Amino acid sequence: MSIRYADIYKGYVESDFKAIELDRNQIIRLALFVAAHTSEYKTNLEKYKFPDVPLDRLVLAHQAIFFNFATGVPPMID
Repeated sequence: MSIRYADIYKGYVESDFKAIELDRNQIIRLALFVAAHTSEYKTNLEKYKFPDVPLDRLVLAHQAIFFNFATGVPPMID
């Protein structure tokens, strides 16, 4: 699996990659999971969401994608 991201994030990902046991894709997925639980993320989503879709529904969709409810941890992707 390959995840593309802007060059500005490469330094963050590389420094984390060297310091922890997660691979680069797992680091990005974890960051997205954590972001979905912050008020800043929700505030930014409000600016761009479709008017007929409640924000809570969007956040739940993100949680379903990035969180393994059976184990309680973000999924590890090869």
